[in-house]
Amino acid sequence: MTSIPASPAVAEPSAGPRAWKGLWVLASALAMIVLDGTIVAVALPSIIADLRLDLTDAQWVNSLYSVVFAALLLTAGRLGDRWGRRRLLLIGLTVFVAGNVLAALAVSVTPLLMARAVQGIGGAMVLPSTLSSVNATFRGPDRAAAFGVWGAVMAGAAALGPLVGGVLTQFASWPLIFWVNVPIGIAVIVGTLRLVDETSADETAGGVDWAGPLLSAAGLGLIVFGLIESSSLGWWTQTEPLRLFGFTWPPTAPAPCFCPASSWSSPAGNAPVAPQCSTCGCSGSPPSAWATAPRCSWRSASSHCSSCCRCSWSPRWP
Repeated sequence: MTSIPASPAVAEPSAGPRAWKGLWVLASALAMIVLDGTIVAVALPSIIADLRLDLTDAQWVNSLYSVVFAALLLTAGRLGDRWGRRRLLLIGLTVFVAGNVLAALAVSVTPLLMARAVQGIGGAMVLPSTLSSVNATFRGPDRAAAFGVWGAVMAGAAALGPLVGGVLTQFASWPLIFWVNVPIGIAVIVGTLRLVDETSADETAGGVDWAGPLLSAAGLGLIVFGLIESSSLGWWTQTEPLRLFGFTWPPTAPAPCFCPASSWSSPAGNAPVAPQCSTCGCSGSPPSAWATAPRCSWRSASSHCSSCCRCSWSPRWP
């Protein structure tokens, strides 16, 4: 009986000097966007004093970058895999640098918030592009080392942000925390063009899944938005008005009701014309097609609902 010799293991190709130089370009891009997420917190008192921000405005100046960043992260990564990671990285760097310029030039809260949103869009493009490029460029032991560098830079930049923000704010002014990213961003763009290769996922399926990215962006954005705003607006019951993009949603505004018209009953056959629920005080007419909910009963002619599921609409009487 003859034995078949085992084929020798094929060694993974080692990365060349150009790939390692490209890694440091990718690490620089990563450090820049991570730094921007923590550098503003220390400079916030100076920004509040110069732009005369209230507490809500200050919270959004500090948090809007993270909200937009988290909302678009998965979508941007998917686009990079499909259309090219270096291409998306270059677009993200350009958008991020433009956002820093707008933030540095802001003279009121509205331009500053818009600039922070632009920065979040750019940052969401940069982070997944750097990670995917590292994964596609390196193989074998080199990949483990490259990921080690990537992770160390991410952790170090997050810790370094408050220190850098404090130094720049104390010895210069708060716009410098944004201006400093402009030359660094331009240098990273040049380095990306010279040292980072284009990669993309091998996909043959046609069409673009627009619903998935939009739903994931909306879901992640709303989750982060809720976590930030719940401390001031209330976790279970709204306690303060919600002001967003020039619109105000007061605590007394109607909330969705899930009680069908068939679940309401009159206390004595003489129902008031427009009864209101004592929980929220709102009135209206629920569609009869809504799903069954706990039956509501009115305890007196004053139209107070005693056992409803926080209904915000008045019942339609037969």
